[in-house]
Amino acid sequence: MQTLAPLTIFLLILAGSFSGFAAGMLGIGGGVVVVSALVYLFHGQFGASEYLQHTAVGTAFAVMVVTGLVNVFAQKKSQNVDWAVCKKFAPFLFIGVVVGSIFTLGLPEKVLRIIFVLFLYYVSVKMFLSDPKPHTVSDTGLASVGGGIGLFSSWVGIGGGALMVPFFRYCGLSAHHAIGTSGVLTFPVAVAGAVTNLSAGLHIQNTIPNTIGFVYVPGLIVLSICTALFVPLGSWAKTKLSQTTLKRLFGGMNITIAILMTIKLFAI
Repeated sequence: MQTLAPLTIFLLILAGSFSGFAAGMLGIGGGVVVVSALVYLFHGQFGASEYLQHTAVGTAFAVMVVTGLVNVFAQKKSQNVDWAVCKKFAPFLFIGVVVGSIFTLGLPEKVLRIIFVLFLYYVSVKMFLSDPKPHTVSDTGLASVGGGIGLFSSWVGIGGGALMVPFFRYCGLSAHHAIGTSGVLTFPVAVAGAVTNLSAGLHIQNTIPNTIGFVYVPGLIVLSICTALFVPLGSWAKTKLSQTTLKRLFGGMNITIAILMTIKLFAI
């Protein structure tokens, strides 16, 4: 296994710690932070690669399996989870991720990155808007939205929380319950994404070293440890903040990363 530079290890620790804290506090899988960090690190350490974004996405999903599992227990402890919604939503999220991951290989690396950046801008704007009036959504509607979020999540390497939180707010859940429910649901998304991306990359000649499929093993180890340690801290912090503050933090984080990724996109 290729030795990691001290700066690379430090940046992975920083990204993992922040993504774990954000996952616990904002109900996301942490993929937004992890994918962004890995794209930056891969390009700086290994140069341009045909499967750079694919490997970042696959690794993010593998990390989110650990993050998601820890998040399930952390959010359950906070008692801010709508379990009825989880049971209806989870199967369709899983199916959407599996289907989306199968077709991800057909998308060029730069297209995936453009989709990722546009998605961040969209979600950021939605979270800064005023609260929507509660709406009743049928089981069919939940199934359709769940499948769609799973499909999109597979393309950009996220747990789906950045889309689920606004949708659950639309359905009438409080910010705390929307975040808690989303946090639990990132786990099935992560499992489906990790398995399909690992399998899909096994027969690909990846120029990024130390990979299994589309999973970068050194990054998986360091990021998983850090995220697992910081998820409970983020979940605790969530209980101390108002709904308005949570929304602003959520939107602010996404817009900051979107700007940085846009700069990187045009620089490469």
